Amino acid sequence: MLAECHRVLCPGGRLVIGYASKAYLERQGLTQHGFTAYETGEVEALLKAAGFAAVSTRDRGDRPEQTFCTCGVVPA
Repeated sequence: MLAECHRVLCPGGRLVIGYASKAYLERQGLTQHGFTAYETGEVEALLKAAGFAAVSTRDRGDRPEQTFCTCGVVPA
């Protein structure tokens, strides 16, 4: 799916993914119901493997221990 996002975005296009932390999903029991939980480093590696550059992650200011946004850019 990330490769398809990379394919359809124009050069310079950005993909931003918002997600809950792995620890939070596990504490809520959501991984037992089909949710796949990722560490931020894993999300970054997946974006890089799909061809995105300038990959970076930030926590959400209001819940920094729970939620993150990872961004990748399609190279020009």
